[in-house]
Amino acid sequence: MDAQARQAATVYEVIAHREVHPEASFWVFEIPALGAVGQATKLSAVEEEARGIITAWDEDGPAEEDIGVSVRLDGEAEARRIWDEGEEEERAARAALDHAGARKREAVSMLRETKHYSAAETARVLGVTRQRVYQLAR
Repeated sequence: MDAQARQAATVYEVIAHREVHPEASFWVFEIPALGAVGQATKLSAVEEEARGIITAWDEDGPAEEDIGVSVRLDGEAEARRIWDEGEEEERAARAALDHAGARKREAVSMLRETKHYSAAETARVLGVTRQRVYQLAR
């Protein structure tokens, strides 16, 4: 479909969800503009199945190639919102960890360089091992 045809196309929203039963699983979809429903065995087939229903719904309507179908999954928006919140929380947690690490390195540096404590003395003050002091001093 070229750019002009896409602009002239009627776009139908299709909302799909998966149903799983012991004997089979399939995708059930709704075309809200028509009040029609359908099903497909695979998500990849939903668009084609919906296009067929839309075409059959109104024989005098647009040709099948002039019909645009936008498939979205039920729960997609909510799942994306939750995911994005998790991403933001993860970024904040990483920033907090980076800041905490910098503060620990600052404490080691202050004791080792400013106060001239040994690694063992620094470890005693901070309640860590000498090895940890050496790690933080890098």
